[in-house]
Amino acid sequence: MRPSLSRRSRRFSSLLMASALVVGMVQTTTAADRGSGLKLAADQPTKIGKTIKVDVSKAAHTEDGRVAIIVKLKDDSVASYTGGVSGLKATNPATLGNETIKLKSTATTRYRSYLNVKQNAFIRRLDANVKNAKVTGQTDLVLNAVSVVVPVGSVASIAAMPGVAAVYPDVVLHPQTDVSPGFIGADTVWGDLGGQESAGEGVIIGVLDTGIWPEHPSFSDPDPSAKAYDAPPDPPTGTRACEFGSDVEGDADFECNNKLIGAERFMDTYDFFVGIEEGEFDSARDDDGHGTHTTSTSGGNAGVEASIFGVDRGIISGVAPRAYVEMFKVCGVGGCFTSDTTAAAQAAIEDGVDVINFSISGGGNPYSDATELAFLDAYNAGVFVAASAGNSGPGADTTDHRGGWVTTVGASTAPRAFVDTIHLTADGGATLDISGTSLTDGVGPALVVEADFDPLCGPGGDYTGKIVICERGTYGRAEKGFNVSTAGAVGMILYNQSTGVTDVETDNH
Repeated sequence: MRPSLSRRSRRFSSLLMASALVVGMVQTTTAADRGSGLKLAADQPTKIGKTIKVDVSKAAHTEDGRVAIIVKLKDDSVASYTGGVSGLKATNPATLGNETIKLKSTATTRYRSYLNVKQNAFIRRLDANVKNAKVTGQTDLVLNAVSVVVPVGSVASIAAMPGVAAVYPDVVLHPQTDVSPGFIGADTVWGDLGGQESAGEGVIIGVLDTGIWPEHPSFSDPDPSAKAYDAPPDPPTGTRACEFGSDVEGDADFECNNKLIGAERFMDTYDFFVGIEEGEFDSARDDDGHGTHTTSTSGGNAGVEASIFGVDRGIISGVAPRAYVEMFKVCGVGGCFTSDTTAAAQAAIEDGVDVINFSISGGGNPYSDATELAFLDAYNAGVFVAASAGNSGPGADTTDHRGGWVTTVGASTAPRAFVDTIHLTADGGATLDISGTSLTDGVGPALVVEADFDPLCGPGGDYTGKIVICERGTYGRAEKGFNVSTAGAVGMILYNQSTGVTDVETDNH
């Protein structure tokens, strides 16, 4: 754990940073400044006095009429502070001619103490003036903000409080292989970095996602070639957490190694609104699979033998196979709260990561999005931030994470599929073989039937012992499989019903 802050206050500390930039954008941009081809974002900040207030209608709400917001205070965050407060020197790395933030410097220590006093004063004012207010987090390295749950009718008065620069909604976001490194040209870059066996050496990748399955061979030390990892550099402050093991079935203890160097859960706001759902782990362990996938893709070991449902699928590698990886779990089955993500972004800076990977939605309106502004501060602190462009498109205005300080990465389809064949035998003895894609080792013989209850394979029906034909559309592919399995089916055949939909997917379900 990090001795400089309690675990809870450290989780709370990522929400506070970029109001000066937001204020500047709103005050100085006019219709004359904008090109005629540009369109204003739908979610425009408004002003209450000199405070920026973003529409909170999309923020998380409680049944008793409270809403989750992130309150940005007027002072700059540590990562952005360029000086100006009497007696307190600048802490922004660029101002000082440094590549990264110096967390142990006297200037940083003193400025963090200054921000802590200001935040505590705001919290006392909040407690005195707003009934049923609940503080869920604080951040100072990024945003300089306090995340709170308050009655919805109090938001305007909070925005008007002394020292408040901006109010942002605390919204729920959602998460968005062997040939992939070659497909994107990573193997060419490896040659300039000493080969695949050295690519990523010494770099720390921090992943903000659904957690990680630590026993996966992509995170073993030594790697599959028996090459051990050097110990990672110590974090700038405290020690890295390694949170595995609980009373939940399947959540075994695990000791982090010199590949997976840390893992911690940042879900205080999630716990307040959602709590621990059945099947979820109250630790950094992945209860979804998305975080393990993104971490192994970015920094998983080379030479890992892959198999799915017992079928050999070849040898896989991450893009930076010799990098250190660290997981910051911010998402559960109910999604990912903005305040939890900003807290994790601050912790990633404290742990000394070089890269943040965020394959989660959001950032469409970067100047009114607290997560995107936290990433601006991570960038100011010297951290490279990569985020997903999302699963929408290819039309205009469909890209997530539009901040100029984030490297936004679009998805591609690799030229590889797991091809398989269905062998059908009719009642009269005629046979038919149909090619498609599948990850399983097959099933049958069994009776093949149409989904008569619902051709799209929604919930319901009785398909005990049968293979069900499902039309694509409306429900997710894996959801269809779950529905027919719940109805007793032993298999599913999914077909494209439109000439405009020709892709075939191999979902792991």
